[in-house]
Amino acid sequence: MNKEAKTKTKTKTGASMDRLMSEMKKGFKLADERYNSLSSEMKKGFKLADERYNSLSSEMKNGFKLADERYDKLSLKMESGFKLVDEKIDDLAIATKIGFDETATKGEMLAHFGEMNQRFDVVDSRLDSVDDRLDGIETFLLDDHRRRIEKLEGEMMELREVLALNK
Repeated sequence: MNKEAKTKTKTKTGASMDRLMSEMKKGFKLADERYNSLSSEMKKGFKLADERYNSLSSEMKNGFKLADERYDKLSLKMESGFKLVDEKIDDLAIATKIGFDETATKGEMLAHFGEMNQRFDVVDSRLDSVDDRLDGIETFLLDDHRRRIEKLEGEMMELREVLALNK
């Protein structure tokens, strides 16, 4: 290739390079503008996300505070209720103990049964005595009635005889 062709090629290549460089600069400038525009939009988006996060965080803090207050109230009620149940259980335990303290043991019951058997034996013997006395009264009354009836029958016979003679 000759010198003139080389110069022309060099000039042509240089112009192409200049155009390429110019196009590249335009592309980078456009990319920078888009980046700056996008960066601004992203900053707005992040700011909005931060605001929403802060709002949500504040609402959650209020909600947790309210939940804690309700939990504390419920906890106090439950503690009061458990205390009342414990007192009732203690009262019941005391009453049960008193009941068992006043309850006779098996040995005491057997001793009392022995005393009761002795008393029943006394009552039985008195009833036997009353029965014997009633039997005696019955026998006496029956004998007395029999004698009176026999006497009346005898007198009736005599009356019949007297009446039969007078006829």
